[in-house]
Amino acid sequence: MKKSHLNPAEAVTARNDLGADKMIVVHWGTFRLGDEPVHFPPLDIKHELAAQDAMDCLVDLPHGETLFIDSANKTGHHT
Repeated sequence: MKKSHLNPAEAVTARNDLGADKMIVVHWGTFRLGDEPVHFPPLDIKHELAAQDAMDCLVDLPHGETLFIDSANKTGHHT
């Protein structure tokens, strides 16, 4: 999947390069496409963010949750 996906370390590097305030891990666990167990990618991203003391940027949405963003206040809540 390397040609069309980022691994967790690359995803965190991309967030850093973009200067993003928040990071949402999406498109994981729906289909078994890789060699690793489906729950590994979000755990690996959490390890990468923790190593960089950047866990506060993670918006951690469980499967099936929806994030509603109030663009006026730049806040979000999920259900």
